[in-house]
Amino acid sequence: MRYYEKKLGIKSNFKIKYTLYCFRPMRIKDLFYAIKRKIKSVKYGFDISDTWSLDYSLAEWLYPRLMYLKDNTISYPCDMEYKEWLEILDIIATKIGKYLFTIKNIEASLEDEKKAYSEYKEAMGMVHKYLHDLWD
Repeated sequence: MRYYEKKLGIKSNFKIKYTLYCFRPMRIKDLFYAIKRKIKSVKYGFDISDTWSLDYSLAEWLYPRLMYLKDNTISYPCDMEYKEWLEILDIIATKIGKYLFTIKNIEASLEDEKKAYSEYKEAMGMVHKYLHDLWD
């Protein structure tokens, strides 16, 4: 579990998955697939499952980095004030965090998922707008 995911309240179900996986007998087909996936991971430099839902993979990658930048930034773009920049970073990180929390929440309704996805799209639009200002 990552630091900012813990702060957001996302609970990992890794233990459940791992326990179920350990008690399931491994088939030759599963072993072949795991080896094939590892070879592709080494060949391309990333896990191919990241491309199955690239929007989610980007959000998962971007969220902890934006939270760290928001918590530790000392610089800001020249056309705005420091507090305004922190508010923008907070808005982006909050919307992406809500999206991740909603997607990982099994009990979320379809309406909640649609709302979170529309907010995520707004946040990614802001990331696009301020992409060259995301530095410290």
